Amino acid sequence: EILTLDQILEKVNRNFDGRIISVNLKDNEKGLFGWVYDIMIIEPGNNVKQLRVDAGTSTILSVIGGKE
Repeated sequence: EILTLDQILEKVNRNFDGRIISVNLKDNEKGLFGWVYDIMIIEPGNNVKQLRVDAGTSTILSVIGGKE
């Protein structure tokens, strides 16, 4: 099963500064991770990051964009 959005966002907010601007829950076609949340965050300085988070474990699978 998947975790609630509140549980996912709690972990995201612990790891990233910024404001969440978009959340999308989807089932990966290949089933590698199953259900994932795609979350867009705008950080201070207007850097935008896209996170892919495993919906079952809240593991952050990838981070795209922004300044590392």
